[in-house]
Amino acid sequence: MDFKKAIAVALDNAKELLPGAKEFTLEGAIISDNNYEITLSYYLTGDNPLELPDDNIARNNLFNLAKLMGTRREYKIFIVGKHQFEFKGFKVYKEK
Repeated sequence: MDFKKAIAVALDNAKELLPGAKEFTLEGAIISDNNYEITLSYYLTGDNPLELPDDNIARNNLFNLAKLMGTRREYKIFIVGKHQFEFKGFKVYKEK
């Protein structure tokens, strides 16, 4: 099925271009003009303070909690050519 191929191209490129992203989820897939528009969501996180080396800077529990809760969910639309399945880029997802 062509949608599956377009989704695979989008996902492969998302993983390559967004190395800090994890837990990709398919949110939508449509055909627009001569392209597939594949919407993916993913999570971005900052450094885990529990895994950072001890640099002798006093860090309190509130700081550690704030860093741990820095995970956020992002959405992007990945554009894949309808006929050749070439990756054309991505854009910010805007809710309508």
